[in-house]
Amino acid sequence: MDHQVRRWLVDISKWNPSKDEFLFFVSLLPQNEHSAISRFIKFEDRKRAFISRLLQYSLVNEVLGIHFDKIIIDRTIEGKPYLLNNSSPLVLPFLVLSFRSMPTEQKYRGIINRYWSLKEAFVKALGAGLGYGLHRLEFHHNNWTNISVHIDGVKSTEWRFWLFKFDEMRWAAVAKGPPKDAAESFQKISPQLATEEDLNTVELHENPFTLLTWKI
Repeated sequence: MDHQVRRWLVDISKWNPSKDEFLFFVSLLPQNEHSAISRFIKFEDRKRAFISRLLQYSLVNEVLGIHFDKIIIDRTIEGKPYLLNNSSPLVLPFLVLSFRSMPTEQKYRGIINRYWSLKEAFVKALGAGLGYGLHRLEFHHNNWTNISVHIDGVKSTEWRFWLFKFDEMRWAAVAKGPPKDAAESFQKISPQLATEEDLNTVELHENPFTLLTWKI
């Protein structure tokens, strides 16, 4: 399964398209993806939303060899993506990256960013959407290793977490857990969710990301 894993980090800090250029790029995505991008008020958030969608199509194209024009991606009511090109919907393993940078005082910034990244990674892995109460989660760690999660005060032994530091401002978190914990709407999509055996074959490495930049 590891040969199907892609770990991409996209730097869009120097990508400053004009309004017309950006609208053209968005128009290259299927029509049903447009509203998920235009709903954001800030242009920087729209850029991130566009890159997020583009990466999903790029992943399917590279791993499965499906041409961009033929890729059909749908989403659960909570927004979890799944592929409809197969005979049955194809969903991704519970291996989810959350990236977070928050402006705050230097002393606390790194701690806040790490905790928030872990929470986002967990909720995204569940496919639960924003409706999941983040107050239910409490993370324990040993100097930010051997990270575990307590849900409603009860420790879960089935979830694993990794943190990656890019700099003092930015952290990424990866969550890996059992498919049976997925949101009900996600489980109904397909009985072919990644199995425990599948997930156990996925290992992370110390430097797991390939840096991508936007070029025209």
